[in-house]
Parts: sequence; C-alpha cells; structure tokens
Amino acid sequence: MAHVKKALAAVALTLTVCSTALLAADDNKAGGGPEVTRRLSQEQYRQVVSDLFGPSIKVGGRFEPDIRRDGLLAMGSSQVSVTASGLEEYDKIARNVAAQVVSEAHRDTLIPCTPASAKQPDDACAGKFLSETGRMLYRRPLTQDELAGRVKVANDAAVGLKDFYSGLGIALATMLESPKFLFRQEIAETDPDHSGQYRMDAYSKASQLSFFLWNAAPDPQLLAAAEKGDLHDRCLWTPTTKAVGGGGNSTALVGSPETVAAAILDYVDIGVNTVLIRGYEPLQDAVDYGKHLLPLVRQELAHRAATRTAAVAV
Repeated sequence: MAHVKKALAAVALTLTVCSTALLAADDNKAGGGPEVTRRLSQEQYRQVVSDLFGPSIKVGGRFEPDIRRDGLLAMGSSQVSVTASGLEEYDKIARNVAAQVVSEAHRDTLIPCTPASAKQPDDACAGKFLSETGRMLYRRPLTQDELAGRVKVANDAAVGLKDFYSGLGIALATMLESPKFLFRQEIAETDPDHSGQYRMDAYSKASQLSFFLWNAAPDPQLLAAAEKGDLHDRCLWTPTTKAVGGGGNSTALVGSPETVAAAILDYVDIGVNTVLIRGYEPLQDAVDYGKHLLPLVRQELAHRAATRTAAVAV
C-alpha cells in the first residue's frame, strides 16, 4: 500500500467541487453559500427541447435577454427573473413547441401511447406521456400532485376541445412555461451522515453537473443515477464520469463546506499533497473556497501539525 500512497502523492488530484450548495443548518455557526436558482438561457432552453423531442421541433420566439455578471452569463443567470412581457413570450414559445409535438407529423413518434379515442380524454395515456416528459423537463420525477394536476389540465382541455391531442398539447405547454422548467433550483436536504448539516439532493447535483459539462439537462442515465442516490465515498459523485466514459474532470465533491473539507483531508490521509479544485462558476466559486472551504482545511492541517509537534516534545 505504501507504493500506492507514494504514487498518489506525486500527482495533483483534480476535483470539481460543487460549492454553490455550501449549506449549513445554522448560518451563524457555519457559513455557507446561498441557495441558487438559475434561469435557463436561450441556448439551454433550445437544447433541452432538441434533446427531448428531436431537432425537427423548432423553437421560435423572443426570449428574455440573458444577463452577464462580471462578464459571465452563468453568473448572471442566478440574478434574473421574468417580466410580464417575457411570460407572454414564454407562453407563445411553449404553445408553439407543444403544438408541434402533438401534431399529426410527430405524435406517433413522440407520444408513447395511443388514446382510446382521439376525440376524448384518456387519462392513462396522458399520464404516461406527461410523467415521462415531465421527468426530463423538471429534471426530476413529478410528484403525484404535479402529475395529477397536469393530467387534469389535459382532460379538461380535451373535453372542451373534443380532441385528446389538443388537450395534451395544452398540458405540455403549461409545463414548458412553468418556473419548475424555466428555473434550475438547487434543493437542499438533510445530510444523514452529518448531523445538523445539509447537502444538495441528488437531482440538483445531476442537473448542475449536466449543465456544466454539456449545457443541457440531465439525460435519463444521470437521472436514473440520481434516483438511486448513486454516491461514492464521503461526498464523491461519479455518475457523470460513467456517462462520459471517464473523460475530462468529471468527478465532483458535493456537500457542505465541512463535508467537502473532510473529503479533501481524506485524500491527504492517503498521501495526496497537491489538490487542484475548480467549480462551475469560476469567480464566485473561488470566493466561496476562500471564505468557507480553505480555512477549514488549513485549520485542520494546522491542528494536526501542532498535535505532532506536541507529541514529539513529550
């Protein structure tokens, strides 16, 4: 084992650290970064639609302008909202996309079931389509209430319009203009391994990593990994590495400052002496590392050094 440690110590360990979810149960006791909600950019919106429905579905209309902060669109996306006129435009875009999806030209390919009657509601078929599509749009499974609400919209619209596909299109449009689709929210959950601390939930991790690596929503493989809670070691998240075949810097340490600091020290314990970390928002993440992460690592290393000195003196 000694030769393994020596080899590890000779190289830099490259890790991606998700610092935007540096959350703590008590901000007065352990500081953390703010919970972040980011609006999809025009490019991301188009990419999600293309990935989900194919390139033949066209996205047209005027989007809310993307905003740069410190020269970076990624940072500006966390400080934007949607104006009243912007909501109208998103509604037009959503209805246009939905109409194409349920059209005769595409329905047989994009809708995984056939209604009992094209002129009447079919909750089972609508539920199947909206559940599968909603999972990709919301980047997580729909709750029972969310799915029931969308199925009811499809049912009511189908009754009024006497057309199953028109009703389904209206339900799909409401999802395409929902804040749950338009905004990426980082959701915190209690950390079962560290009392009083929080971590990003698996779906937030999958979303953040996917948009960082591909500027697109998580694919079914990443969502399946998130659903299983596919975590490794203290806070190392590896499904992205599997998805890209190990290419690039695709592993990530995800957790509170204390959790990530402890994970870095785990590598120190096996002989690593150089750690190169980077995040998804370079400027803000560098600030977060300096404020919340590095002091914890340095404090523990200093404590260890002092303990060794005291032991030698004795």
